[in-house]
Amino acid sequence: MKIGLNPNTIQTPNSATHEPNQVSTMGSSAACLTRYKIPSYLVNPERLIVVLRAKFNENYKVKVRNDNYSISTPRKLTENELIQCY
Repeated sequence: MKIGLNPNTIQTPNSATHEPNQVSTMGSSAACLTRYKIPSYLVNPERLIVVLRAKFNENYKVKVRNDNYSISTPRKLTENELIQCY
């Protein structure tokens, strides 16, 4: 007996479609987060967290790498919101 797999029913991690710069968030309230970078010299990290929590509650991610904050949120911060982080 030969068992075969139907390639049309197999899902792989690469088969999911996301827009560029989108991060999938399993188990969160948003399906996708927009990812963008901000140079660290433009941001006070404590103020950034205050703004992110006020705007997005716990629905955000922040990573620091190569002197840049990589921020994932349901939408990009506005210019006025970024000014509050300086």
